[in-house]
Amino acid sequence: MLKVRHVAKRFGGLQALSDVTFSVDDGQTVGIIGPNGAGKTTAFNVVTGTLKPSGGQVLFNGVDITGKPPSTVVGMGLARTFQQTSIYAGETVEENVRRGTLWRFRRSVMAGLLPSESRRQAWNEEMERIDEIIETLGLKDVRGRVAGTLSYGLQKKTGVAIGLATHPKLLLMDEPAAGLNSQESQEFGELITSIKARYKLSVLLVEHHIALVRRITSKIIVIGQGKVIAEGAPDDVLSNPQVIESYLGSRHVES
Repeated sequence: MLKVRHVAKRFGGLQALSDVTFSVDDGQTVGIIGPNGAGKTTAFNVVTGTLKPSGGQVLFNGVDITGKPPSTVVGMGLARTFQQTSIYAGETVEENVRRGTLWRFRRSVMAGLLPSESRRQAWNEEMERIDEIIETLGLKDVRGRVAGTLSYGLQKKTGVAIGLATHPKLLLMDEPAAGLNSQESQEFGELITSIKARYKLSVLLVEHHIALVRRITSKIIVIGQGKVIAEGAPDDVLSNPQVIESYLGSRHVES
């Protein structure tokens, strides 16, 4: 589904990424780990079009999306959540989630060509999907509340709901467990697995919570100093002496 080929990114004299290559298969959950400053978020930004690479190529379902703007990438089925909650704090949860689906009507040529009754039907179907997403993510009881007044965990869920509303095929999640305690992290991992199955998604996530990554992924990619230093099944990667020495440390490899 996603192929990142020999991607490089330079900021002035800083080589943030160098020859980064990895892939995500259809239906797969892949985790990217590595120390702070390793280039993980930069890789995300290149994939989603926030940054243009200095070299290399990004393919999504066989289509070259290298350097395409985020609006185009989202329209192709690639959505992203952010490390910090990316919500509209002054709007309700429902209004936030609706924003995730508005682009389908604003940007679609067909929406303007269809009879008004067909447009209403399409909109009603989207609203039914929003209702389903809100319920699936456990946001039903707070759908009318202003998002900025919610707990951090609920704001995180709202960000995921916005992403799901765009009809993604691949969901990129930047540190979904950041700021959550151990119990919340475990519950969020279960949620990721649940929505992946329900909406037939592939998932690519950057995460420092190693136990979470080990539990929900089928492949782990380790990035260090802008390069991929290990890739493979979770247990194999997390027992790799180079990974342990350069990043994890013995205390982190326990599940």
